[in-house]
Amino acid sequence: MQIDDFFVEKLNIPALRPAARLLFYIMVKRSVSIKEAMLDSPLSYRAFYIMIDRLKDEALLDVESDDEDRRVRRLVLGHQFDRIMGKLPIF
Repeated sequence: MQIDDFFVEKLNIPALRPAARLLFYIMVKRSVSIKEAMLDSPLSYRAFYIMIDRLKDEALLDVESDDEDRRVRRLVLGHQFDRIMGKLPIF
């Protein structure tokens, strides 16, 4: 996340695409509310929800109810995420 922030600050372009940034953000935080994720995203409201739907369809992301406040929806990593991350080469 710091690399992406550095690129934005110094070059005015993100190093990570919004979907990858969201997945890494969730990986670090374990789960985030949809509102929190949307505020971190450079995408418009509509583009953000299109991205969420695509990631849900690919089983990279799941949406769960918050334990403390049932009105809040939280984003968590889907079951395909760990399987795909296991195939990443070591850099």
